[in-house]
Amino acid sequence: MVSFKFPELLFLARVLLQSCCRRLIFAGACARVRGWFVTPSSTGWLSYRLLRRREETRSSGGCSEELRLVELPLWKCVVFLLFTWFSAISSMLTECCVLPWGLSCAALISVQEMDNQLLQLGDVSHHAPVLLAWALLRHTINPEESANVIRRMGSTAIQLNVFQYLTKLLKSLSSGGKNCTASTACMCIYGLLSFVLTSLELHTLGNQQDIIDAACEVLAASSIPQLFWKTEPTAGLGIILDSVCGMFPHLLTPLLQLLQALVSDKSTAKKVYSFLDKMSFYIELYKHKPPDVISHEDGTLWRRQAPKLLYPLGLGQTNLRIPQGTVGQVMLDDRAYLVRWEYSYSSWTLFTCEIEMLLHVVSTADVIQHCQRVKPIIDLVHKVISTDVSIADCLLPITSRIYMLLQRLTTVISPPMDVIASCVNCLTVLAARMPAKVRTFLGMNAGGYGNLLMSIEQPQGEYSVTISFLNLITTLVRGQLGSTQSQGLVPCIVFVLKEMLPNYHKWRYNSHGVREKIGCLILQLIHAILNLCPEMDPRSSNAPSLQSLCIFSLANTEAGQAVINIMGIGVDTIDMVMASQSSSFNMIALIWGSEFSLGEWSCLQVVLELIDSKQQERYWCPPLLHRAAIAFLHALWQDRRDSAMLVLRTKPKFWENLTNPLFGTLPPPSETSELSVLDTCALIMKIICLEIYYVVKGSLDQSLKDTLKNFSTKKRFAYWSEYVKSLACYVAETEGSSCASMTEYQMLISAWRMLLIISTSHADIMHLTDPAVHQQLFLDVLNGTKALLLVPMSVSCLQLGSMLCTLLLILLKQWKSELGSVDKIINSLTQILEGVLQADQQMMEKTKAKVFSALITVLQMKEMKVNEIPQYSQLVLSVCETLQDEVIALFDQTRHSLTLGDAADDKDSMETDDASRVKHKDQRDGVCVLGLHLAKELCEVDDDGGCWLQITRKVPVLPTIFTALEISLRVKQNLHFTEASLHLLLTLARTQQGAAAVAGAGVTQSVCLPLLSVYQLSTNGAIQTSASSRKSQDAPSWPGVYRLSMSLMERLLKTLRYNFLTEALDFVGVHQERILQCLNAVRTVQSLACLEEADHTVGFILQLSNFTKEWHFHLPQLMRDMQVNLCYLCQACTSLLHSRKMLQHYLQTKNGDSLPSSVTPRVQRNPQASSKHPSPESEAAEQKALLMVQYSLLKILSKSLAALRHFTPDVCQILLDQSLDLAEYNVLFVLSFTTPAFDSDVAPSFGTLLATVNVALNMLGELDKKKEPFPQAAGLNMQEGTKTLKSLLMFTMENCFYLLISQAVRYLRDPAVHPRDKQRMKQELSSELSTLLSSLSRYFRRGGPSSPASGVLPSPQGKSASKLGPEGQEPLFQLVQAFVRHVQR
Repeated sequence: MVSFKFPELLFLARVLLQSCCRRLIFAGACARVRGWFVTPSSTGWLSYRLLRRREETRSSGGCSEELRLVELPLWKCVVFLLFTWFSAISSMLTECCVLPWGLSCAALISVQEMDNQLLQLGDVSHHAPVLLAWALLRHTINPEESANVIRRMGSTAIQLNVFQYLTKLLKSLSSGGKNCTASTACMCIYGLLSFVLTSLELHTLGNQQDIIDAACEVLAASSIPQLFWKTEPTAGLGIILDSVCGMFPHLLTPLLQLLQALVSDKSTAKKVYSFLDKMSFYIELYKHKPPDVISHEDGTLWRRQAPKLLYPLGLGQTNLRIPQGTVGQVMLDDRAYLVRWEYSYSSWTLFTCEIEMLLHVVSTADVIQHCQRVKPIIDLVHKVISTDVSIADCLLPITSRIYMLLQRLTTVISPPMDVIASCVNCLTVLAARMPAKVRTFLGMNAGGYGNLLMSIEQPQGEYSVTISFLNLITTLVRGQLGSTQSQGLVPCIVFVLKEMLPNYHKWRYNSHGVREKIGCLILQLIHAILNLCPEMDPRSSNAPSLQSLCIFSLANTEAGQAVINIMGIGVDTIDMVMASQSSSFNMIALIWGSEFSLGEWSCLQVVLELIDSKQQERYWCPPLLHRAAIAFLHALWQDRRDSAMLVLRTKPKFWENLTNPLFGTLPPPSETSELSVLDTCALIMKIICLEIYYVVKGSLDQSLKDTLKNFSTKKRFAYWSEYVKSLACYVAETEGSSCASMTEYQMLISAWRMLLIISTSHADIMHLTDPAVHQQLFLDVLNGTKALLLVPMSVSCLQLGSMLCTLLLILLKQWKSELGSVDKIINSLTQILEGVLQADQQMMEKTKAKVFSALITVLQMKEMKVNEIPQYSQLVLSVCETLQDEVIALFDQTRHSLTLGDAADDKDSMETDDASRVKHKDQRDGVCVLGLHLAKELCEVDDDGGCWLQITRKVPVLPTIFTALEISLRVKQNLHFTEASLHLLLTLARTQQGAAAVAGAGVTQSVCLPLLSVYQLSTNGAIQTSASSRKSQDAPSWPGVYRLSMSLMERLLKTLRYNFLTEALDFVGVHQERILQCLNAVRTVQSLACLEEADHTVGFILQLSNFTKEWHFHLPQLMRDMQVNLCYLCQACTSLLHSRKMLQHYLQTKNGDSLPSSVTPRVQRNPQASSKHPSPESEAAEQKALLMVQYSLLKILSKSLAALRHFTPDVCQILLDQSLDLAEYNVLFVLSFTTPAFDSDVAPSFGTLLATVNVALNMLGELDKKKEPFPQAAGLNMQEGTKTLKSLLMFTMENCFYLLISQAVRYLRDPAVHPRDKQRMKQELSSELSTLLSSLSRYFRRGGPSSPASGVLPSPQGKSASKLGPEGQEPLFQLVQAFVRHVQR
């Protein structure tokens, strides 16, 4: 045989290719093989280009185009051509087609000549694919005449390990990622393998594992697995699958390797899961015939006489049992019995048993053998769940054992690192679904990885576990939600920053690129930590946050130096690279020259000449050329090419020349308009916006400032606003028929929108401060939006209208105080809403939300009445109809998610059609939530609620809301919807008709019991508010939902009174434990969230205390518990208000922070700066936070005292009515006059009430002295706030005196009290009250405030408030003085 050298092979291949291209006439297409063309490359005859012709049939006729795809080495072209050639022939033969004209020797190079040439090949591995392809081609055409030749070529190809060669070829092609070359090669070799397996016996093809490896590489193309599952199991690659199934589970790896390659998307993942879930036979190997089987006469069949437990160490469901009577087919294999039992089972159960077996033998010598069986199982599970995570639920028996498997494998003497890496990869996928469980496991076993790195991976130079470990930590960091959840990550993060980052570049590596990969993963982890939101990673006094830990390590340890080394490539290195690549340097010089100046050949010089206004006076610049120049400049600004921009800014009159088109006058919009001019002006506007946005305010070029001032002075804002409006009206009039111009119109409107948005935030720079101009610009945008959106059938109009609607909303919020007439705006917005509701709802979803938001903003601008809004009825009806549809969709969506079992975290289901999953309705800026807020604003306009309710009777929106509200509370979903619904109901309940409608629609059934799912009660009596207490009080939260529900019950009871009393008693009975814990929690938790809940709770109790007899009849013990807790609450509030230092101490220590987050400036603190003195800003913030807490405590105290007045005898009645039954009233305060200490064991006493009066009196004095801005800190206007606070303090003192007198008289009239105690009480009261009266007298001589008993807070027993003034204090004084004289007798 003649041995070909490589140059000779190249020459032969070239001749072959050229001959094929010249002479191949096949299937009617010259030089075409299944749509692919081979042509010589311009770079020489050693490579060829592959061109593909796309055939597309359109309505207007056929068209074709040729695309240059890739350039391949010549020997790969030979293989590729033969494969595609063979694939075309085999495809036609498979489809039973007749070859046109036959395939004679005249059509191609002589077949015998080719046989003779190719029979000389066989020296090197490159020959193998060519030989195999030609042999199969000859076998396909005429196998009888050339059997000997075919056999020789095929044997040579097998001896050259053709399948190993194909595997390496595909791996080299796929190393560059997914591309056309790799996918095409995979498809060709897929056809080759399919025909090889179909035509030849499997046992004649050499080592079966080589074929499996090649098949797995072929299946890497994403489209082939789908094609594979459609083929018959007796053809193509189905033969190899059937073959490996014939040895399962005796040999696990081949089948699992093939199935892992067959997982490409969710549908194929489910097919693989189903395939393994329904196995119908079990392959088992016996060295000797077992005694518990009966053999057939010829020995080919066995039947089990007894059941067999396949895994003796397994228990319960983690086992398989072959039942008695099972028949098995026997095959002899190397003097052993290979039995195929007819037994149905799930392979996933078998895999669970295999893992169980490994757990049992992990400390024995069999661990290596079992690891070899378990690793492909873990790899397949990882591939399946990473492709379709919803299948993880079905694989829970396997994934739940991975934790224990990792724990045990890391402790053996020689850990199987590949199995450990596979297990960690599975945990990485599970971490995105169940982060808490994975995080807990990692925290408990954090030290195991460090041992593996130091003792195994570093000496060996292989780092599979390290890479998997870093991916796992990064996934957990990106999904962590709170400081308590991050604690398990802290040891891992410390290890990465302290041990890995400073030293990873020093480790030993066996493979190229692993060092860079590890460094990249570490930097990605650091990036993920530094990008955690403050809400996701709150500070804690007990442990550092991940961010502070990371920042400290980078700033103070070797980790920071390592990052600097990574970044420090250096200028010398860059210069060396630039010098070695002259073409790059020439390109830079072409753009701007060198040393940041324009070079001789710089294209920027040409661009500057094209935009120069003086040059345009001498010659005419075509609009398209001018637009191209501006577009080039815009690209520089958009991509932030700082060097080029620096050069351009320094050129004289650059900004003047650039903006010159903006000062021109355009003809009115029409079909004949020059569209490139619109593009040019739009690009200029965007360049201005980018410059203002990115450049520091004080660093703008003076020439740009002068240009912007000139733009404002020449009223160009008004001009362009009018032009954009006329453009919108023109599009609306033509109903968007000018589709060819729509791109330019969209670009101009987008640029104008950007310019106005930038102008609102940089009004001084843009010189856009005139309110009249603001009003005109807004009205133009409003009218343009209305014109476009009133054409609901035109997609073009709707698209442009949606763009303007965004600008409309932004301008409305920015300039709402300057827009004047509100009714005109509401009228236009109502018309816009009508047009939007008639359009395609899916397309207009976001636009509808913007219109709702605009209406909300307008209604909040001014207090309005129903008669001031002519379109009120239509507007309410439109909103209610929209709400009806949205709430029903939300309800269906929530119920559907519960049916699929993904209620908690919106996991993927087993469905394959992701397009069918609609966007979730519960979004803060969604139509459903904004519709509820808009309905609330419309309801507030209606004073008595009658008009609103009359309209809503046409659409039963309230029952629909209650249905969705109930399911949302039960499953604790749809937070934004729930909060918005309660706000609407709270507004409705303020009127008699509205409250009756809310109560009649079923508020109790929808809220009372489902609300139990919202909160959690701890075993030690503390309320679970740690998460919400750190959020802004305005942010939606489930504790906020509970507070709103409490306020709703309070308002309904206040409005409906006895008509709602039964429901109110039911509510307090259901939630009594939470209510009592809330009252008790004020002593230990002074966060704003806790205090706000206590305020709402006490307000509800205050309303309920008006019905003491009914309350005592239904819930006597609860009423008594409530009285006791209210007394303790008063004592706690008084103690905290009495000592400011103690309150500040509790705020700092109990809540783990110096001040509530709602008033904390969002600044990053230095970890080392904690010992330094606080800044004035932080002191002011802490002082403000302290005053806010004091104000909350004062409100709680005043309401608590007002509620307690209902539980003590009426003063007049107890003084005058001798027949009063004292047993109806419990003793609230004990006989003690000591100042109460902050201790829960000390019972509330008379000293508590006296101390409360003293605290209130001292606070009144501080307000008069104006020592501190208490009203502003409490969020009140200074003048009105001071008046309100004084009235609140007076109301507190009045209630204290009332309780003191009532309780004292009750003691005096109680025969069970010893006379000696009564006498001592008289003496103490006489002394204390006399002192207080003198202090009050001095204070009121200066003029005191009035009590809010008849205003802010209700006065019990219908008594009018005391008129507190110079003479008006007489009733209060007379009452106290009369009581003092009474006790002195």
